[in-house]
Amino acid sequence: MSKYYSAIQRLFRKIGLEVRRNAPPARDDLRLLHFMKQQEVDMIFDAGANIGQFAQSMFEMGFDGEIVSFEAISREHAIITDKAKSNRNWTIAPQAALTDYDGEAKFYINKSSATSSTLPTSEMSEAIIPGSVTQDIVIVPARRFDAMAPDYLRPRTRPMLKIDVQGGEDRLLAGASGVLDQLVGIVVELSLTEMYEGQSLAFDVLLPLMDKGFELIDIGVAYRNPTSHRLHCIDAVLMNRARLSKPIT
Repeated sequence: MSKYYSAIQRLFRKIGLEVRRNAPPARDDLRLLHFMKQQEVDMIFDAGANIGQFAQSMFEMGFDGEIVSFEAISREHAIITDKAKSNRNWTIAPQAALTDYDGEAKFYINKSSATSSTLPTSEMSEAIIPGSVTQDIVIVPARRFDAMAPDYLRPRTRPMLKIDVQGGEDRLLAGASGVLDQLVGIVVELSLTEMYEGQSLAFDVLLPLMDKGFELIDIGVAYRNPTSHRLHCIDAVLMNRARLSKPIT
């Protein structure tokens, strides 16, 4: 089988196409689903849900647990709320930007809403991602994650936290300190270069988590500059050693 697969790869590469196996070694999302099934994850907290792309992808791949999505922008929150109506396993939390305090936050609405953030975009980000140019600044509700999560946690729940908050990862995690020990794992998008002004970079977020008992088990590509091929953002998957149901070798 591998001989024929290699031959097909060579053939398609000659015309500028790449063929990959539809399996965890070749796909970041399938590896994440594999780790979640292995560790018996039955709930995902989807922080920075935008219009529900991540949740929809997880359900389409076969995740049969509950997903609780959090979104800060009112328009996107309304869209995702409407999408979730037909799925009893999908809950939309009240509109809020998840950070390290309760109150209100300034929120930068960008041309591509998926790049919007509590932080202004950097010059580098605007240069390589045209959709990251800010079009409006609004005030949104701000909440700590550990103030909201208990409304959804149940006894024996095995939750995972997915974080895609465009530069606000360290603040969200600081606001999650009260429930971090209950998490089975975390998947978080992190920057290797400053995409947002004043943000913490990947290792500044990863090292404190590792000190708290989370082990880095996988890294995926979140954004690579299509022109220079430089890797700017990664998706890091971490598991809580204290909550493993099975060893990860």
